[in-house]
Amino acid sequence: MKYTDQELNEQLEFISNIQDELIQGFRYKQNRSLDYYAIAGLKRKGFEFKTPLEFSDFIKERCKCVDYASVKKRFYSVDGVPFLLHRYKTELITDPTITGDPYTVVANFGSFKFL
Repeated sequence: MKYTDQELNEQLEFISNIQDELIQGFRYKQNRSLDYYAIAGLKRKGFEFKTPLEFSDFIKERCKCVDYASVKKRFYSVDGVPFLLHRYKTELITDPTITGDPYTVVANFGSFKFL
């Protein structure tokens, strides 16, 4: 079957939209993980938050992130005291012997360490 240019463009747009949705899902998952570990790391340092807004304001006012891009590490600190390390080398795994399905993609967003 031969496709017209318009049909091919529609298919490419459809595939592009699916890719965009997957990327947004990965970003959402990564941000949720960072929030979870930041809250847990701050709790270990004695800080607790009643609402997401309280957490957000605290981060903006008292926390800092130093990114060492060459080694793919970020250090998060509160008032100059480190509380979290994020090793953020992202890895996409498509090998069906690992994922169990040739159409499944598994993403590893790195690891976190409390300091």
